[in-house]
Amino acid sequence: MDYTTQLPVETLCAIFESARDANPSPGIDELLPHLIAGHSRYTLRVVALAWIPGVTHVCSRWRTAAVSDPSLWTQIPVMLGLHWLRTFLSRSRADTVTIDWKSLERMDPDEIQYSFSRQQVEEEVISHHSERLRNLIAVFDDHKDRQLLCRPWPVLEDLEVSYSAKLSTPLGFFNREFPSLRRLTWRQYSSSDSGAFLSQALSLGSLTYLRLVFARNIDGWPINTLLDVLGHLTMLRHLQIGSSHWHMRTPRPRETRDSPRRVQGVPSLRTLLLHTTYDEMNHFLLHVDIPVDVKLQLKETSLIGTGEDMTSALLSMKHACTQLVEWYRTSPDAPPFIAADVALLRRPNRTYNSNRAFHARLSRSAIVQAPSPSRWDEHIDGRHADLDIECQFVSGHGIAMFLTILHVLAPQSLRSLSIDVDHIEFADIVSSFDDAAFQTVVALHFPRLEGACCIQSLNRQPSAVHLFPSLRLLACPAEGLWDALSLVPNTVYGSSQDLLANLLAKRRTTDTPICAAYFGVADEVERIRHERNPSSTSCGRRSKADWVEIRRAIDLLEAMPEVRLIQGGRALENEVVYIDIVRGSCTENIG
Repeated sequence: MDYTTQLPVETLCAIFESARDANPSPGIDELLPHLIAGHSRYTLRVVALAWIPGVTHVCSRWRTAAVSDPSLWTQIPVMLGLHWLRTFLSRSRADTVTIDWKSLERMDPDEIQYSFSRQQVEEEVISHHSERLRNLIAVFDDHKDRQLLCRPWPVLEDLEVSYSAKLSTPLGFFNREFPSLRRLTWRQYSSSDSGAFLSQALSLGSLTYLRLVFARNIDGWPINTLLDVLGHLTMLRHLQIGSSHWHMRTPRPRETRDSPRRVQGVPSLRTLLLHTTYDEMNHFLLHVDIPVDVKLQLKETSLIGTGEDMTSALLSMKHACTQLVEWYRTSPDAPPFIAADVALLRRPNRTYNSNRAFHARLSRSAIVQAPSPSRWDEHIDGRHADLDIECQFVSGHGIAMFLTILHVLAPQSLRSLSIDVDHIEFADIVSSFDDAAFQTVVALHFPRLEGACCIQSLNRQPSAVHLFPSLRLLACPAEGLWDALSLVPNTVYGSSQDLLANLLAKRRTTDTPICAAYFGVADEVERIRHERNPSSTSCGRRSKADWVEIRRAIDLLEAMPEVRLIQGGRALENEVVYIDIVRGSCTENIG
């Protein structure tokens, strides 16, 4: 019996909306794996149709209910072609709609089986449906018909403009009213005067999100006009400013203390992203007064190729951090940074083969949590670091960059430290572990590196020197069992020293013994405990005698009261002991 026949149409339509949300029509990003795999056009069409056949091709009642519900057809794909675009527009009736403009911007006209141009879609949608469009990506060039956009936009909420033509005349588009506009992204790829746009942006007082990307750095921006805009945007919560190109290091003349300086307050701001050079970041920060609890991301765009470039970059970083300290001091109640993550990883680069990617995140809370997978400005609920810095560095100088940041921003406050490095970079940073910035660290976390490297370096310290003297917790969640077993004596791996036990014993004689040592081997230990020949573990294929020895070594590891075995790669923000130690509420040795 078909019980759906007893459901009211309203309930049936609610089920259809859930089906649509669970299996939405894909964009180019979702279809790309199928295109790369060479799937047939029939397969691509089935994937692209997504939720539609499941609600319109079941029975006549379902089809009638689905086709008659305008709200079901308001999220309009372009990957299905012009016919389906028109079908969605027709079935959505007078409801407001969103268009998958991003896929239209990137797709090949022949990628499914249809051939249509962006101009066709724009004329189809904008000419007849602009009054109910909620989003728009407008791409301008020298041949663009700008008058197409000069019309009322009563419900437009999200607008992206890419402009490569010279703005020699006012863009009539911005002479219109945008009563509902909340998000604006402006990308200008020509080197013309950026003020031509900014001077017209004064009517956009409803914005909560603004992203400006220009071909030139801030030197080419009319700063007073930009400050006028920021002063007008009283609801602005998210601001992103940057350059569309990488730049060689060309420091700008710094303003003197005697120079007159205008400062504009932006009290509503929650996030600020600056994607340019350090000098330009400083130039902008000198002219704005924003809350100290703003989530700040700095992405430096200068190319680093030589040691001289690196020396200049370190000086610029110090100056930028000093500027931030002055900014933070405007609020005496602002808590210090107590947690930091740093990643020093290889970056493939055809020009500068020694280049690596530097990424540091500082937080005033106990844990620097993983960032949200969605847009950076969304979900400001603790998923962001308070300060996020990205740049390039020459191999061997990453730790110098990190220490430059810590010496200025967190000289004596750091409690939690996470270091994401490979073995090559680790060898360069070990000699810096005795730096004063690390004296207060109580929790040390290596998300990628095996624990043996860290423990060996801590055991090699001279008797008169204590690396990380405040250390209470060590975490290696990416540990492989074979590596963890090298920390205890066993014959399988030829380990004659009890490295971990020696380190823990040495620490027990100090005022700050290690409370807990986390290793991400719980899954492998579980398999070895319950499988007769667990060759799927990192231990590989072994003889019966070897498995007996491995299990004995595991017993030695688990017998240490400080050792905690967790799942491989597990995040530590839910570990009570970890949080308590970082916050300072754990004072006793946990055995």
